[in-house]
Parts: sequence; C-alpha cells; structure tokens
Amino acid sequence: MKKLIAVFGVLALAGFGVATTVMAEDGWVGGDTTTKVKVHNENEAYIKTEVDTKASTGHNDANATSNSNGGSSRAKGGKIVTGDADATSEVGIAANTNDTEINLGCGCEGRDGDVYTKVKVWNENKAKIKTDVDTKADTGHNDANAVSNSNGGSSRAKGGKIFTGAASAWTTVGVVANTNLTRINIP
Repeated sequence: MKKLIAVFGVLALAGFGVATTVMAEDGWVGGDTTTKVKVHNENEAYIKTEVDTKASTGHNDANATSNSNGGSSRAKGGKIVTGDADATSEVGIAANTNDTEINLGCGCEGRDGDVYTKVKVWNENKAKIKTDVDTKADTGHNDANAVSNSNGGSSRAKGGKIFTGAASAWTTVGVVANTNLTRINIP
C-alpha cells in the first residue's frame, strides 16, 4: 500500500515591514515653539501567484485478455492496491504594510511662550494581487477490464481487482494588503 502526499506552500511579501520612526524634540525655551512633522509612505505591489499541486495513486490497469483458437484459455487480471492521495496548497501573501511611529518630546517645562505642533502622515497603498491555485487529489481512472475471444474453443477472461485509498485535496489562501499603523506620541 502506498501513500502519496503533495504539499506546496507559497509566501509572498511585498513592501512588508516598512517601519518609520520619527523623533522630534524642540528645546527652545522662552518664546513660541513650532514643530512640524511630515511622513509620506507610498507603496505599490503587483503579485501574481500560480500554484498547481497534484497527488495521484490512480490511472492503474488490471486488465485481462483471453484468446482461444481451438483450445481453452483463461486469462486473469491482476490486483492493484493503492494508498491515499493527499494534496495541500497553502498561499500566504502580505503586501504594503506601513508602521509609522512619531515621538514628540515637547520640552515644555519652564516655557513662557506658545507651543505649536503639526503632524501630517500620509499613507498611499496600491495592490493588485492575482492568485490562481489548482489542487487535485486522484485515486480514480482505474481499469479492471476483461476481454474474451473464442474461435472453436473456450475462453474465459476475468478482470482484475483494484482497491484505492481515499483522495483529499485542501487549499488555503490568505491575503493581507494595504495595512497602515500610525502611532503619534505627544507627552
């Protein structure tokens, strides 16, 4: 008994793990203080994934052909026993992830003026993701035929026996695209 397993996994990462840390501290004491922070994250991703996974214990033959010409003929097909066929496809795609952290220390103690803080964060993400997954498990398409021909005699043909295992196919696709995390810390 044989067991055939096919496993295929794909992990695609594009624009992943973009971490931006901006620290701004203005130590001006006495008078007006202005702090400006601008962050621009721009991502584009085009991901095309094609996965073809197959597992097969099928397409087996256990045939018998018997020909008799004036005598006797007995043909007997064989015996085929197959195990299970399992096919698994896993596709994981992560694209265009921005992680922005802005820490602004104000240094406000002892100030006698005004403090102005302006923060601008702009995230622009574009993603085109095409995933084509074909997963097949097969224990079928088996033949156990008998063909008997007689010309003036006896002919007995017996087909074979085929025992196949279970066929199972699983596909998992996970896509995470255009994720933005922005943290602004002003004490």
